[in-house]
Amino acid sequence: MASLLAKKLFDDDSFNFRSPLKQYDDAEEDNSFSPMMDYFSTKGSSSFVAEDEDSRDSGIGLDDSFSNDDCPLSLPSRPFVQLNKVCEEGKIHSQNIRKRSRSQSDQDDSPVQKRKRPDAIPEPSKCPLRLSNLHSEHEIKTALDRVSENPDLISDGSVAYCLPTVPGKHQDLKSITPETLARLQKHEFDDIVDEFLIVDCRYPYEFQGGHIKGAVNYYTKDSIVENLISKPVITRSSATKRSILIFHCEFSSQRGPKMSRFLRSQDRQMNKDRYPQLCYPEIYLLHGGYKNFFEKEKELCTPQTYLPMHHEDFKKDMRTFRCQSKSWAGEKKSRSALRLFL
Repeated sequence: MASLLAKKLFDDDSFNFRSPLKQYDDAEEDNSFSPMMDYFSTKGSSSFVAEDEDSRDSGIGLDDSFSNDDCPLSLPSRPFVQLNKVCEEGKIHSQNIRKRSRSQSDQDDSPVQKRKRPDAIPEPSKCPLRLSNLHSEHEIKTALDRVSENPDLISDGSVAYCLPTVPGKHQDLKSITPETLARLQKHEFDDIVDEFLIVDCRYPYEFQGGHIKGAVNYYTKDSIVENLISKPVITRSSATKRSILIFHCEFSSQRGPKMSRFLRSQDRQMNKDRYPQLCYPEIYLLHGGYKNFFEKEKELCTPQTYLPMHHEDFKKDMRTFRCQSKSWAGEKKSRSALRLFL
């Protein structure tokens, strides 16, 4: 019935009305709208005003009013109800179209494009990254098992320790005697050791009061990072010879073991993508520290003296250097970043 009335209306030359929704039909190519719906949505001589906010924004509303007296047709009430229903459906459809267009415009203007979710998760056989991760995990597990089953292997699990070791206070560290270190300094291990470095972790006044020949004085974490991590000083020059480190303090009880473990943790962090490889896989602790070495190998010390940490003349220096040894620039940066995050 509605289509017949619309045909009659457009065939009548005396009626010169063009619905503004016709323009909307041409723009959106939506055939669900009828040019009669605006006409039948009016009652009596009341004016037609667009109620849809989206219609007003898009210029679909009709500013000029008109009355039923201008229409040469008398319309029954039933088509009027049906066409009003069509109007409501058209209104909802118009809102949906605008929402889709706005959403698409926002996506186009956004500098970050959202990734489309894949339709299906690839099979493990078609996911090389996943297989690579599994392979790395397998290598890590194999290396850990190998080291745990054989504690005589160095920390990368490649070979056994080359120097004879003795049981010490720190079970996680390999200890050597002053006699073994003296033999190392006398080149008795040149067939297997390519180079070695002695790290003295005592305070500067202790080091100046007497130290092992060829030793370096690194008593803070910053000095360990700067001199051993940022620019590794020794590397394995051949597959058959080793490059080793020997840590110690006055008694090799606190400061020496602490710095040795710190170096190992930083070495692991630096080589986390190449586990179990390390820059310094073979590290030893001098059993009994400098005091024990001085008592047994005094001729290998320079100057040939021993200055204890708790010397009466250096109490103030001890407090200063102790505070420095407990601080670390890397730890301060981490705390600052945590404060900013919180």
